Amino acid sequence: MKRLICPNCGAPIVARDVNIQDKLALCTQCDTVFAFSPDVIAEKARKRKIKAPEVYEVNETEQGIMISFFWRKVIGDLEKIAIFMFVVFGLVLSLVGGLLLFESDGVTQLLGAGIGLVSLVFYYLLACFAVNKTTLSLDEQGLQYRHGPLPYSNKQIAYEEIAEIELDPIKDWDNYRYLNVIKTDGQKIQIDSFQLDYAEFMKQQIDEHLGLTDEEASEEPQSLFGPDPELVEKALKRLDETKAK
Repeated sequence: MKRLICPNCGAPIVARDVNIQDKLALCTQCDTVFAFSPDVIAEKARKRKIKAPEVYEVNETEQGIMISFFWRKVIGDLEKIAIFMFVVFGLVLSLVGGLLLFESDGVTQLLGAGIGLVSLVFYYLLACFAVNKTTLSLDEQGLQYRHGPLPYSNKQIAYEEIAEIELDPIKDWDNYRYLNVIKTDGQKIQIDSFQLDYAEFMKQQIDEHLGLTDEEASEEPQSLFGPDPELVEKALKRLDETKAK
């Protein structure tokens, strides 16, 4: 999640010193007032309001949180293409392998058997889409990402190794993101690819439970530039002077 940074001294701006309505911010470190892009606040607001997708099962536990979903319930355009390819490749390889098995040459038969085994990989992936359930959990063991009942690639990362959670775009697929964990040693671990709203919800939940979120603004109505009216007047005057230059 983006944070506002003072362009003069580089200090981070806390929520109480941000005026969302006027798109102004005050740095209490160097007394600088500056305007900021509405895109920053739009992103913050969007991320704060993300609700759990209906296909997700979200359960709070004593140790943390568990988020589960069935593969077949989160199928989007990318997953449909993958399933189609699995079906086509599986059928083609099965047909080719079967034909080669009926040849008299032993080497050809062996090749046919090998191709037949490869086709089983695609059928296995289709079976995963049909029955598997994925669970992302945050507990005393860290972040765990598991699939079942059919075995698939599982991941586990200890809390102390997690520095940041990021979303990376997928080329030619604007509505999808890779969910990545940036480790303290700089290594990037790709957890999985998700539809955008699913990925943002995952990131939001992980950030919150690992304490990686920025400080949120107080819900109590108050001047975002502080209780001192003179400070507010001074801030607005400084902004007008900056624009005049």
